[in-house]
Amino acid sequence: MYYFLTANIAEQLSGIEHAEIKRLNLFKKKGVPAKIIGIEYNRFVYDNLDLIEGLEKGDYLNFYEYFAQSLDFEPRKTSIKDIPGIGNYEIKDIDGNKFAFFGNRKAFQIVLRGDELDYISYFDSDGILLEQDFYDSRGFISLIKYYAYNENNPDDTPWVNTEEFVSPSGRIYFKKFYRKSGDGIVNTNQQLTGPEGRIYSVMNQDEAFGIFLDYLNQEDGGKNVFIADRSNIANIAMINMQTPAFKIEHFHNIHVRDYWDTMGSPLVYPSIANTEQLSSMDMILTPTQNQADDMVKRLRTQVPINAVPVGIVADGELDRISKLNVEKIKGKIVTVARIFPEKHLDDAVRAFKLAHDKLPWITLDIYGYAEGTGEEKKKVEKVIAEYNLEEIVKLKGYTGSMDEIYGQAELTMMTSRFEGFVLAILEAATYGIPCVSYDTNYGPSYLVKEGVSGYIVPNGDYQTLADRIVTIFSDDKKLSELSLGASERARDFTEDKVWKEWQDKVLDAVHLWKKS
Repeated sequence: MYYFLTANIAEQLSGIEHAEIKRLNLFKKKGVPAKIIGIEYNRFVYDNLDLIEGLEKGDYLNFYEYFAQSLDFEPRKTSIKDIPGIGNYEIKDIDGNKFAFFGNRKAFQIVLRGDELDYISYFDSDGILLEQDFYDSRGFISLIKYYAYNENNPDDTPWVNTEEFVSPSGRIYFKKFYRKSGDGIVNTNQQLTGPEGRIYSVMNQDEAFGIFLDYLNQEDGGKNVFIADRSNIANIAMINMQTPAFKIEHFHNIHVRDYWDTMGSPLVYPSIANTEQLSSMDMILTPTQNQADDMVKRLRTQVPINAVPVGIVADGELDRISKLNVEKIKGKIVTVARIFPEKHLDDAVRAFKLAHDKLPWITLDIYGYAEGTGEEKKKVEKVIAEYNLEEIVKLKGYTGSMDEIYGQAELTMMTSRFEGFVLAILEAATYGIPCVSYDTNYGPSYLVKEGVSGYIVPNGDYQTLADRIVTIFSDDKKLSELSLGASERARDFTEDKVWKEWQDKVLDAVHLWKKS
């Protein structure tokens, strides 16, 4: 079994999870068993699975689901009437919130998702938060948080003292204990109960996750393959495993802080900066050969470092534009990227503005979800407003379906400061859409063939980026040639070609290891 380790499957997927799903389906098609493993708590994950094309429930397993033994739990609807003893309380709506009163005392607050229970907050006689019960989207309490507060200062904000993770039957299988430290809280201990009832006392999440991976390994007969696709989350847990396994650290992004100083810049991940941790790996994978070569020079390790593309063009995805009943919109540019600082989408707007001054009929749509604070989105919106582009530059948000979007577009643009690959460039190429991009050392310069499927410009040089946009849209013949070049470039990442890379560089090595 091949296990692909990530944080979780969120409603809005990042490139790493998109790559995992593509890889999972390739492995399944080739008859090699594989599964995506999530190691972060997510009580909405099964709602998300229903929304994601190409992913079935049996393809994914979460740490919390495994120990809760809730794999076969049949989802059920919950409502206020399902709260135990609710008939003893008077429900009042206050400022749009629902509270349960026992006489004059506010006992708890009820928060709904639509008509179903989301979570309940319980208060003491002074109205101070004591406990919160969180409902899994399938209809059972899956997490209980207990709060403590400073009795000498009741105005002090309560803090989480204990977290209990609960199975559908009400069994507590995982506990986390915290204490207050300065302005925050620190996790002091965790207690995990295995399926057979064995209790583990561990110091941190990495130890608990390592135990989880050992259970999976043993249940599948041992000597399985674990691929950490999110090094900062999954790699230490994989290193902590006690049972024999083939361990692969898979990088999807750059490994140094300054991507142009690959020999001198600090390494991003402790798992490769720490020699002992690095030696625990059986293989390192990168998206491009250029990055693999740089890592070989820098790390000087005996651990094999190989390049396998993270992008895969599935059968039926080539020349997709010919299969769509969608008309191109002249001058439409799309950018597909998370609205995060490293994506520098403000530069995309600046480049577009310069090009638009010369070609007033072009438009720009940006697709992708914003980082949590929303600050980067505000920054991009400020630049849009500064140039009075609100009517022709649109932030469209996240979408899981790109057929119509790419079907209408003529060009895609990328302004990231760093990338390991760029799935969006490859996806656009399957629709025959060329790309203009900043040079980030690895991804775009590998995917885009200069003057054939697009153009690469110096990083940060949005003026030259604008010039390339003008060049392309001023010459219909050139645009058509670049479109054909993009379609041809996509053919380099067909399932059979990428599978051969996996066979030659990974599966053969695993086969030899199992025989040893």
